[in-house]
Amino acid sequence: MATMATIESETPTTTTSDVVEFRQAVSHKLRHLTSTMAFYGSHASKARFEAKKGQQRGAAVCANIMLTGSAKYCKAKRMKAKTRKNRRRRRKLSQQKRAIKQQIVRTVYDSVDAQIIGVSNQIAVQDAAMDAIVSGIMNLDLSQNQAIHHALNAQVTTHEVMTNTLEQHRLLLKNQKEQLQQKFLELNHSPMNTVRRQYHGSQPQQQGPSLVAFGAAMIGRDGARMRGHAVGRTDVVRNHLLERQSRALTLVLHTDEYLTSQASAFFKSKACNVCGGQLSPVATNNQQGIFGLKHCTACCMFWDRDACAANNMFWAAHSTLEVGARPAPLARPAPGAPPPHHRPPLPPISLPLRTFLVTD
Repeated sequence: MATMATIESETPTTTTSDVVEFRQAVSHKLRHLTSTMAFYGSHASKARFEAKKGQQRGAAVCANIMLTGSAKYCKAKRMKAKTRKNRRRRRKLSQQKRAIKQQIVRTVYDSVDAQIIGVSNQIAVQDAAMDAIVSGIMNLDLSQNQAIHHALNAQVTTHEVMTNTLEQHRLLLKNQKEQLQQKFLELNHSPMNTVRRQYHGSQPQQQGPSLVAFGAAMIGRDGARMRGHAVGRTDVVRNHLLERQSRALTLVLHTDEYLTSQASAFFKSKACNVCGGQLSPVATNNQQGIFGLKHCTACCMFWDRDACAANNMFWAAHSTLEVGARPAPLARPAPGAPPPHHRPPLPPISLPLRTFLVTD
């Protein structure tokens, strides 16, 4: 009886273009199909199929996250039990939020009601004091005592001003009390979220397909790290985006740093982003070079080295997208073409030291 090791070692390969060998391999596998299924089980093919679907779904989810900022939502694939559980959880959470808001409104309502009672007591005290004063001097002859007459007029005026002020304050508090009552009723008989909010990470719909640029470091490196994301197989996502590009759903652009921060094909120094001219180094009076600063002899501009490299990368990507080729100063030499002629480097430009002094 043949063992599984013997069956696997004697199985011919199917990666051949010979029809006879391919038929022999298929017949050998069919002949030992029962033994193979008994050894490996009948669930291996289904597991591999589900794993393949998971790989495709993972690449599609990564592409959706990259293009729209969120994963694709499919209403048909959601679990009903989980949906009911989430609904109960959201309903309970909304009830808790509503109860908290109602408690806040109730606390403010009690405070306003207490203020109204206090203002009413102050008005009652003022009225009682004024009644006592009037009843005390009712039997006096005010025409014979002018001082009492003036004092009574001043007291009446003060009482009216104070009473009017307290009445206005009580009226404002009553209006606030009515507003709180209406707000409490609205919280009790209306849903919490009347306007549906956008999900986290969602972005407004854009017109036209999205543009995704892949650098040279992200191509052919399945362990490369995308900025802001964990390490993943970037080639799988890139191939999925290329498949979407074939269906006119997105645009994929490949770019690199060739000649953007190094010597260009025409010059031994870096190329200017504005005119493509030659950049010369910059030095101080004591001939000490400044590595991060360059000078263009054509347009007479000073360039930061990193800023010029970033602008050159955008220049190359934009030209590739518009024309289909990189700009001439940043282009790669054609296969079999003679090496380009290099110009001699320019002498450094001397700048006085006081140019770099920063004063308050």
